[in-house]
Amino acid sequence: MGSPPLPPPAVRAFLLAVFLLPATAAGNPLELVRDIMPPDGRPGSLELDLMLPAGELLFFLGNDLNSGIELWRTDGSEAGTFLVADFCPGPCDGFPTIPRRTAGDFVVLDDAIYFSTDDGLWKANGKPGSGIELVLTLAEKARSLTAVGENLLFFHTSQNPLLTTLWVSDGTPAGSHPIRDFSITDDEIQAIGGKAFFFQGRNLWISDATREGTFPIFAFESTVDSFFPIGDRLILVLDDEQELWSSDGTTLGTFQLRRFERPASVVAVTGEHVYAAYRNDDDEALLWASDGSGPGGEELGTLRRCSNRLPHQEPVVLPPGELLFVNCLDGEEDVDLWRSDGTPEGTFRLTSYHPPETHGRDDPPALIAGHGQAFFVGQQDGVYELWRTDGTVAGTRRIADLGASSLKPRLLGFAGDRLIFCFTGAGASRLFSSDGSAAGTVALVEAAKRAPGGPAAEIGDTLIFPFYDETHGVELWRSDGTAAGTRLVADVARGHDDAFPQDMIAAGEKLFFEVPMGAVAGQLWRSDGTTTGTVPVDSVPSISRIIAAYRDSVFIQSSETGADLWITDGSESGTARLASLPRHSPPRATLLGERMIFLAGGEPLELWRSDGTVIGTLRVASIPSNHASGRLTEGPVTAGDLAFFIFDQNGEVGLWRTDGTLSGTFRLDLPSAPHGLTAFDERIFFTVSPGSLWSSDGSAGGTAKVVDPDEISVNRIALTAASSAGLYVLASEAFITDRFTVLLSDGSPAGTRRLGEVPREPVGLRDLHPAGDGLFLVTSNRQHGREIWHAGPTGVRLLRDICPGPCSSFPQQLKVVGEQLFFAASDGPSGLEPWLSDGSEAGTRRIADLAPGAGSSKPRDFALLGERIFFQGDDQISGAELWAYDLTADCPAGPELACLRGGRFEVTARWRNDRNGSEGAGMTRPLSDDTTLFSFFDPSNVELGLKVLDGRRANQSFWVFFGALSDVEYWIDVRDRVRGTRRGFHNPPRNFCGQRDLEAFPDLSVAAARQPGGDPPPATGGGSCTPGGEALCLHQGRFRVEVEWRNRRRNDAGRGKAIPISQQSGMFYFFRPQNLELIVKVLDGRRANGHFWVFYGALTDLEYQITVTDLTTGQQAIFTNPQGQLCGGRDTLAF
Repeated sequence: MGSPPLPPPAVRAFLLAVFLLPATAAGNPLELVRDIMPPDGRPGSLELDLMLPAGELLFFLGNDLNSGIELWRTDGSEAGTFLVADFCPGPCDGFPTIPRRTAGDFVVLDDAIYFSTDDGLWKANGKPGSGIELVLTLAEKARSLTAVGENLLFFHTSQNPLLTTLWVSDGTPAGSHPIRDFSITDDEIQAIGGKAFFFQGRNLWISDATREGTFPIFAFESTVDSFFPIGDRLILVLDDEQELWSSDGTTLGTFQLRRFERPASVVAVTGEHVYAAYRNDDDEALLWASDGSGPGGEELGTLRRCSNRLPHQEPVVLPPGELLFVNCLDGEEDVDLWRSDGTPEGTFRLTSYHPPETHGRDDPPALIAGHGQAFFVGQQDGVYELWRTDGTVAGTRRIADLGASSLKPRLLGFAGDRLIFCFTGAGASRLFSSDGSAAGTVALVEAAKRAPGGPAAEIGDTLIFPFYDETHGVELWRSDGTAAGTRLVADVARGHDDAFPQDMIAAGEKLFFEVPMGAVAGQLWRSDGTTTGTVPVDSVPSISRIIAAYRDSVFIQSSETGADLWITDGSESGTARLASLPRHSPPRATLLGERMIFLAGGEPLELWRSDGTVIGTLRVASIPSNHASGRLTEGPVTAGDLAFFIFDQNGEVGLWRTDGTLSGTFRLDLPSAPHGLTAFDERIFFTVSPGSLWSSDGSAGGTAKVVDPDEISVNRIALTAASSAGLYVLASEAFITDRFTVLLSDGSPAGTRRLGEVPREPVGLRDLHPAGDGLFLVTSNRQHGREIWHAGPTGVRLLRDICPGPCSSFPQQLKVVGEQLFFAASDGPSGLEPWLSDGSEAGTRRIADLAPGAGSSKPRDFALLGERIFFQGDDQISGAELWAYDLTADCPAGPELACLRGGRFEVTARWRNDRNGSEGAGMTRPLSDDTTLFSFFDPSNVELGLKVLDGRRANQSFWVFFGALSDVEYWIDVRDRVRGTRRGFHNPPRNFCGQRDLEAFPDLSVAAARQPGGDPPPATGGGSCTPGGEALCLHQGRFRVEVEWRNRRRNDAGRGKAIPISQQSGMFYFFRPQNLELIVKVLDGRRANGHFWVFYGALTDLEYQITVTDLTTGQQAIFTNPQGQLCGGRDTLAF
């Protein structure tokens, strides 16, 4: 099946010898499984809401009026459907409706169903021919049935209100026994790691299914708040987080990790540890951690508090990830410096020190870190102390006494590896530096006035900052950390005036800034960090602002000469007046490639560009505002090679783009005002009033809505439903009350799109039914009444107007099985009848008119077993009984559609010949139940072969294989009619290699997976799936196989023509029937892996696509082969 393709003659011989099998017959697709309630005129009361598959059988509750509500079973046949047992003899109910039953009353374990009656614990095996057995006689009904591990069942019984017994069972009488009696227990039993945990009052118990292994872990004195696993252990949190406990399921392994006298303020779980911060009796804050392996955990340290709260402060990080943090106390107490690397050994107090008295309570002085060390300041007996640490105790020490002062320390930054800091306050300032040693900590300068706060900038190993001295006032200073290297950069504001340098911006190796105060207010200065190198830029007049840095220069706007644009590198020769800009407002700038773009003014708005030269600075465009109130509202924002901005032209707000040229500057056409420009990659994203999301690459064609709510504002998100294609969103639109906008999003702008609209009233969460990549939803409007709509990746539409016109079909009892929807609906002339849909109009059909005429069969409780859908229905003769419909039946085989695997899979193909441009549908020629051939051009020329094999024994999937004898392009579509899954396969032109898909059609059906023999027995008759010219029917019409091909050499394409071989196999030809191109086989591998398997082999290198459709579930597998490749393939997970 998975061997390399054989030469064409050998392949033909192999196919004819191996795949030539007879066909099988199919029974009536719809049948009454059994008339459980005799037709004596009394109403039926069959309940199917608790149907449970186990092994190869389906168990359910039914009432035949003679036996009451009892447990029934079925294997899908009338003979195999019968009452399991009359647990309450006569008309009474063995499973009464009061108290209400739930699925929890029945536990499936190891292919059997367990349940309890008043007389004991019962087991019903899920194997045909097996019966029911009383596992254990009990005096009263068991409760809290819980499966633990793979083959153990735990439960409670209570003979009286004061006595509860815990039981365990392995499903046999010998393996069922009481574990222990309790005065009372909670109902819940929790299975963790193959063990059962439960509470008896406040006592935690555990059981490993042995008497010896069942014991109390601890008698808690408080309520358990929560419990969670850490590795293979159980962690319990008690008494409002005051206690932490751990258990590995043993007595010695169950212990209290910690009892906190007060509730822990922080409890966190990271990796395999639990951390807690808490206070002890002495009101100390402690840091504690445990991995749950030993009692007590680990104290990471005592964290003394600040005021009435546990300490908090952003830590300082030292390489390689060590954390430093400060804790403090009230009043005169010391503060602690701690470090932690996340382990108890690596978490400890480095030192204690007295904080500066100038700091208030709960205000520990900040740490500053750099160059592998951190600094902080303390104060002892009024004397400031400088401290440093490298994260170790030995490396944490007081460096130097800095003298008595009432000033407040401020850590400025680093000059190289030296710290620059100052003390400042009313009437004094002192500047210091330190290299982390006592000898290297020196006073740099003192002043008789408070040093201002403000920016500091590093140029190389020099720190530049504002400082005060009595001679010069507040000026720009520099320091390299030494006394000699610390000095006034320049007396910018000569005399005693303060310069307050601002708008500092680095350009190349120079620093530019503006002096706003004093006699030199509005003057531009530059500095290289030296006194002589810090000078006013006299070549430019007074400035209103620095606009932007450009290479080693800055653009500025002069207020003295109007609104001129200048550029300067700080030298006279490097300074030039470039242009005169509008005075309306300061220009905005952005770098676009190698040039700077400016937007200035408002009436009009002028766009300028400059390369820093006079000749290279020019006005690109002038955009009128239609009024003096024109305003640049956003931008410019650069995205790729373009800049975008938003301009308000007297209320007409538009989005503009520019590449720096006149022809490349224009307004993009938008329906209304944009806002919120955001650049991403080479696109700009924005919203357009009143609320839609757009993106643009700067071109008209590339400007579009990302979320397209039909040009209507989205007020709110109403409902959402997840699917395999993404998130479906029903959005409420402004001023629209009769419909929702449907959006589909994969979480990205490109993957978010508007699909359409659906009627709005009424829609609730219960009306949304995701299936595969689509969404079924029930809603109504005046035109169609209440009907089912469908949203898919391609759009939103009315699924089908089942009751034509304004009447309603009243869809109800909706149930998604696989990727199909089963429901009850009325088409008007008929009452409520069973329907199914694969999400397409053609695939939405009534299963049967079970109650002919205007009567309603009222179908409900749909459940899938094997390849049949079971439901409750009333045919007005037998009452409400159990019915089954064969989903492999009625596969619409035809010339262009093949049915494989007994009609479970539909397969179609389309082809295209790129050599001559011809294209069409593949014509089917089924060869067997799992294999079909397709022809594209001539029915005698087989081009494609496809097979669907049942590989469910191996991987719980049907496998799809296809091979070609043509190199045209084709597309194959395979649909599983049982589960509704569809898969597509594409073969590009000139590819002569087949494909396989072993996971295309998963089928987890219990009964199907255990069906003996893998493939079904050879058929003896025609079957319900009639093969067509372009479709292959396999497995009694269950699988339909179709092929599309394309020959890009001749620009030719078409659909494969099918040639049946057997119920499992078939061939396809594209041009002539004598020229076979592809062989496909569908095998029933459910005994191996619970799947049908699909195999295909190619005798062509044309491009093709095989579509295998399971007509039972609606599932499809699609396999593609590129043109020029000759390969086979297989899919043992296809169906």
